Amino acid sequence: IAGISDWMADLMTTGTKNYTEKEFDRYLERNAIAFSLQAEDNYFTFNGNALISEGEGLISLMAEVLRRNFEADYFNRKKSEWEKGLRHAKTRENNLLNMYFYKNLMGDHPYSFNHDLDLRLAALERISPQSLTEYYNRAILPNHTILFVYGDFDTDRMEELIKRYFGDWEKKEIKVKPAKVKENKEIYGRVLIVDRPDATQAKIKMG
Repeated sequence: IAGISDWMADLMTTGTKNYTEKEFDRYLERNAIAFSLQAEDNYFTFNGNALISEGEGLISLMAEVLRRNFEADYFNRKKSEWEKGLRHAKTRENNLLNMYFYKNLMGDHPYSFNHDLDLRLAALERISPQSLTEYYNRAILPNHTILFVYGDFDTDRMEELIKRYFGDWEKKEIKVKPAKVKENKEIYGRVLIVDRPDATQAKIKMG
C-alpha cells in the first residue's frame, strides 16, 4: 500500500499501548528525550537522544514505541490529517515535479510510490488498524534490526536494560520478494512537460 510506511511510523510515535497521545508527549518532555522514527525507501531508522541520567527512559521509550497501538482513538484524526496533507502537497510545484519525474522514471516500482500523491490518496482508503498491524508484523522484526548505543554509560548496566526492555521481542522469519526495476529504453531522451497555468515558477528535473 503506497505510503503505509510513513503512516505507520507517524502513528507509532504518536502514542503507544501504555501511553496516550498526551501522556507520550509529557513523557518526552519530562525526561528531556528527543525521538524520531523515519521510513526510508528500504529501511526504518529509530533515532533517540537523551541525557546520560535518562538513558533508561530512552531505552524504555523505544521498547514502548515498538508495542505499537494502531487501534488508538486518534487514528481517524490522523488519517484525516494525512489526507489534508496530501491534497495540500498537490498544490506545491516541488511535490508535483517529483511525482511526475519518479512515475516516469521508476514506473510501477515501489520507489515511485512515495512521490505519487494520487496513488497515496487512493491507498489511504485501504489504511486501517488491521492493515497497519499486518504490515508492522512483516516490516519491524528484531532479527532484522541493529541497535547502536553511543554515550558515557556503564556497559553492563546498558546490556541489562536492553535485555530487560527488548528481551521479549519475538523473532520472526519472513520471505522478502525484491521488486525489480525493469529497464525501459523508451523513456531515454524523453522530455516531459506538465502545463500548470497557475504556477508561479518553472521547475526542471533531470536524471
